Amino acid sequence: MLNKKSIEEELDKFLKLPPAVNKHLAMRYFIPEWDDKVDASYDFIRDEFSANRNAYTDDIYAHQIYGQGNYDGILVSKVIVDKKKVKEPI
Repeated sequence: MLNKKSIEEELDKFLKLPPAVNKHLAMRYFIPEWDDKVDASYDFIRDEFSANRNAYTDDIYAHQIYGQGNYDGILVSKVIVDKKKVKEPI
């Protein structure tokens, strides 16, 4: 039975590909910015949104809940950013 390394070596031989130059680097994670926001005061016990919530003005990005980002970057669409008259920090 072939292990993962053997399979990768055999596949590289078959495809005749040079090793990737960045193979030694750690995986990086980029979160897409889709305007997916959350109610930071959501009541999970009662399964209810916060009282008098205005989703447009009160909600925040999920990654803003944490003190430090749990990602390496945020992917944004240049077209969308260029269209906005007011630029908001993410």
